[in-house]
Amino acid sequence: MLDIFLKVILPVFVVVGIGAGYHRWRDVSAQVPAQITVYLLTPALIFNSLLSTNVPAQASIKVAGASLITSAAIVAGTLLLGKLLRQPRATRSAFVLVSAFPNSGNLALPVILLAYGDAALSFAVIIFVVLALYAWSVGVFIASSSEMGGLASLRQVFKMPHVYAVAFAFLVKASGWTLPVAVESPLELLGNAAIPMMLLVLGFQIGRGLTVTDLPSLVVAIGVRLIGAAGLAYGMTLAFGLDGVEQRVVIVMAAMPTAIFTTIVATQFRANPQFVTAGVVGGTLASLVTLTGLLALLD
Repeated sequence: MLDIFLKVILPVFVVVGIGAGYHRWRDVSAQVPAQITVYLLTPALIFNSLLSTNVPAQASIKVAGASLITSAAIVAGTLLLGKLLRQPRATRSAFVLVSAFPNSGNLALPVILLAYGDAALSFAVIIFVVLALYAWSVGVFIASSSEMGGLASLRQVFKMPHVYAVAFAFLVKASGWTLPVAVESPLELLGNAAIPMMLLVLGFQIGRGLTVTDLPSLVVAIGVRLIGAAGLAYGMTLAFGLDGVEQRVVIVMAAMPTAIFTTIVATQFRANPQFVTAGVVGGTLASLVTLTGLLALLD
């Protein structure tokens, strides 16, 4: 537990703390860096990850399918729950964002590497790419629906560059092209900047202060994210016939706290970003206990 805290959690929160401190000092808006992250940095990160990953197709399909169905089931369930609870549209969007989208990148990948080694990391990267594409499409639709209707929200998804980043990456891999250095190097630099910028935007949100107006909904959302998702993922691994390290990777990835990207899209589309930020911070802190227990259980 101490090793995970020192090598994974502490560095993350140092960067978040720098962002929060800078916001307090300079009163910087999160809107502009959020837009830069959405439209420039994250597409480059997804593109680079796809190009550098090599995992057998059958195994890729199984781990990606189990992870994707887990997340989709949580989206459907929490949307229904939010409607039954008659939550306002912005609160319902935030509730789903906190519940359904795990931090499968900057937190999950180091945890998987520390827990299961390099062999497991390839499977984790596959899940990261698939969930990133899913999150940046479905997540944008959910967040933008806090302000606009169904068709308008759907159009927002197709305005996002992530779909095109994936298509371009598959085109490059299928054709065997080698990108010129003048293209490859800038894309790599932009992709490497994505995670630090996400952490800084989270820090900017925290710098504004954490205000929770619906604590019961927040507790439920964090519980679904950290505990409910792990149980559902276990069932999905059985359905897909996964075992061993592949099964463990799917379950641990599903049990991650809320993805930092949710604060980006919540800020971009005004989907109750204070609620989402509280979910990210609270879930990440609670995951110190839940992830440690889960890793011990799976050992």
